[in-house]
Amino acid sequence: MFNRFIHNVSMQFHELFWDDVPSRQNVFARLELEARIRQAARVLEQYRAAREELDQRLERKEREAEKLGGRIEIYLHVGDRTNAWRYALALDHLREDVSRLHERRRRLRQAYHQQRSRVESLEDLHADLLTAR
Repeated sequence: MFNRFIHNVSMQFHELFWDDVPSRQNVFARLELEARIRQAARVLEQYRAAREELDQRLERKEREAEKLGGRIEIYLHVGDRTNAWRYALALDHLREDVSRLHERRRRLRQAYHQQRSRVESLEDLHADLLTAR
């Protein structure tokens, strides 16, 4: 009877003073998850920067393609087929580059969105850990 009383008092003491302290395992899991979130956020930032740089390259290439198209028309208008042909070949190569860059941008956007979802999932797990204690 006395042992049961001591056990009950011990349990009440524990509940009163220690239940709001996160367990050691929870602390380590939270720290590990925070490190994973930081790493995933760095990767997300790298994707964002790569997308921005790629968008700028595409914009430059598309402006260059417009200029080449204008030159071709001018050379055709003045009857200089040799230069028109030369610029037409350059425009064809440039359009191939633009097409490849568009495909690369599509893949990069897809990777960015997947990574953003991963960061959000990790942040949700982190919030769950904080509320679980």
